[in-house]
Amino acid sequence: FNRRTIGRMETEDFRRFPLPEELFWPSPACAPYDLWYANAKTIMPGTTDYHVMFPLRWSLPEDKFDFHLATSPDGIVWNFVPGGPVCQPGDPGAWDAGVTAPGLGLVPLSGDRIGILYAGTPVPHKYPRRPPMGALAWACWRKGRLVALEAPLEGSFRLYPVRFAGRTAHLNFKSSPAGYVQVEVIGPDGKVVPGRSFADCDRLNGDHLDHAVTWHGQADLGHPRDSHLALRFRLRSAQIFSVEFK
Repeated sequence: FNRRTIGRMETEDFRRFPLPEELFWPSPACAPYDLWYANAKTIMPGTTDYHVMFPLRWSLPEDKFDFHLATSPDGIVWNFVPGGPVCQPGDPGAWDAGVTAPGLGLVPLSGDRIGILYAGTPVPHKYPRRPPMGALAWACWRKGRLVALEAPLEGSFRLYPVRFAGRTAHLNFKSSPAGYVQVEVIGPDGKVVPGRSFADCDRLNGDHLDHAVTWHGQADLGHPRDSHLALRFRLRSAQIFSVEFK
């Protein structure tokens, strides 16, 4: 009890607000002295419904801030992305050794990057501070690469059936020199589309932000127009960050 949480509320009348609905609170995975201090809620650049949050965790005995990553399909139901904090204080003596606190708004940057501003100070949160209080910097990722589905050795997965206007699938992915990604197309009848199996797929290898999947050099997905399809993936020593239909 008496620990800070992160919540949300909605109202059509700004003079009357309901009680907040809690989204994150110190769970059994947190230490007894951890608080969720701020949220930095935003969306992925170029989208309207890919919700992202950078919750700020405060460790009271260390007086330490770090921030994590959470995602949501609707801005209401949220889950943390595994992997620990995405930004932590710097080494002792660094300009951000005391505090790292996320700003608001994940934005596109030059050089095929995305980033969010964060504030840093050389001393902890409750330490006596004198101007200048700190500085700002960018926490950056390559475009679209906040989260990956990764197969360190080998793995496979399948997407839910989707319907879309395009005829090609483009991947944001990265593999080791010996790794690869392959894709096969499942038609509306639940069967592999002829000519679009794993055996037909040209292996994808390397580091690409936007690479079309091909089968014997053909990028068309091969499914009947105006019908849904599903994609099945096979990975070896690779990461997939996103799939886009064009």
